[in-house]
Amino acid sequence: MAVGLQKEANFTAHRIMAQVLAECFRSTANPINSHEPQVDWEDLVIGAWEHLSGAATLQGQGQDPRNIHIESLRSSLGLDLAQWQSLHDEVFGLLISKDCPPYETEYLPLRDTTYISQQMADISGFYRAFGLEPDKDHPERVDYLCLELDFVGHLLTRMIVTSQSRDAESVQHFEVAESALQSFIEDHLGKWVSLFVRALERRIDILQASVARDVQVNLLHYRQLGHLLNQWLETLYLDFGFKPTPIDKDSEWIEEPMEVMEPSGCEGCMT
Repeated sequence: MAVGLQKEANFTAHRIMAQVLAECFRSTANPINSHEPQVDWEDLVIGAWEHLSGAATLQGQGQDPRNIHIESLRSSLGLDLAQWQSLHDEVFGLLISKDCPPYETEYLPLRDTTYISQQMADISGFYRAFGLEPDKDHPERVDYLCLELDFVGHLLTRMIVTSQSRDAESVQHFEVAESALQSFIEDHLGKWVSLFVRALERRIDILQASVARDVQVNLLHYRQLGHLLNQWLETLYLDFGFKPTPIDKDSEWIEEPMEVMEPSGCEGCMT
């Protein structure tokens, strides 16, 4: 299914953003510059974000956010391995954080275990439908933010590949991936990320008073990454016409975290 050059450029930029943001919030010490040194991730992701945010601004979607986020992105990508892991541990802790858990089902308003299990099963079903299986070497819950972002990137990759052909099979594969992307965004990722970002802001505000000056600066950059995640998703909704309905909770939205479920996800398997 051949698409225009502008659309293909948008698909590619969205895929880069999904991939990089997944790495920015991932729990293992894997800053993106550490494992693929041949790729200049900083220039790549900044180019992608400037492309997407510039297009959104031209379409009248509010103020230009690029100057706010680009410097935070540069600073975060420039952290070394030890700084990266220390910052993540400071924000999220070593266990499931009660303050800002990066897990979808922690934000569900209905805390019934059957309902939560159904949501987890639905997420797993999306992954399995596209041949993605858990990585036993790096177990993680399937509702983990980074795995959901990995999956979005995986679907966008499929769309990019199949959009370059006009044959019937490619058209069908493109439409299946696009439909799955819409369903996954509207039923899962797009429903809870705004709550996660608000929780992340509160967590960082609390931490600011108790950490050293250099850590304060890094925390402020990390907070901006949360804003960037929100802003990128808004551009994704705009480009594809998605209309997710975010979960709406008051400031007391979080209860005690769920017990850690048997590992069923994977870290880095969405490739």
